[in-house]
Amino acid sequence: WIASDTEGVWEKLLGVFGERRTRIGFYLLEPGAFLQARGRGIFYVLGGEGVAGDSVYRRESTIYLDSGEELGLTAETESTVLLMGMPCFARAARSTARPSSRARAAA
Repeated sequence: WIASDTEGVWEKLLGVFGERRTRIGFYLLEPGAFLQARGRGIFYVLGGEGVAGDSVYRRESTIYLDSGEELGLTAETESTVLLMGMPCFARAARSTARPSSRARAAA
């Protein structure tokens, strides 16, 4: 576990995969800690209880956020959250063609 920039929140990144930046990792929230969840992904609560926005979360709660969305999670008990970051397709729309090796060499 690595301490995040937010007190009481720990991160464990398992990996970032491919050019679309699909990622998987964990957050560990100490009681009273606040996590600002953001970005396109699925947040699955493995254990613990707290508040997510104006709703309560507990073991097996699932939160889906789309690109540009945010949601605050405040832990009432120690909470472990699995993050499954979904692929980013916005970049794909901007870069549909890979530059040729000849073009890269000329640059």
